[in-house]
Amino acid sequence: MAILQIKGIDDALYARLKLMAAADNRSISQEVLHLVKEYMAHREAQPGASTSARALLALAGSWEDERGADEITADFRAARRNASAKPAL
Repeated sequence: MAILQIKGIDDALYARLKLMAAADNRSISQEVLHLVKEYMAHREAQPGASTSARALLALAGSWEDERGADEITADFRAARRNASAKPAL
């Protein structure tokens, strides 16, 4: 059986793991192993799910607009609200 050592773990994270392990009557090692297995099972259950980076890359070049860049920019600027304006009461 393989051994995994985790270095540089944040004290706050370690404390949370310790609390979770105690609540489930597990050692910290058993709790970490349980969490990893649970995470991997969740990821495998969603085979079509992509990372946010992949989703963003899939959108690259997909924006179609007949307006030119200057007109699009003007529309964005016109839609902005003036943050310094005081709301009417």
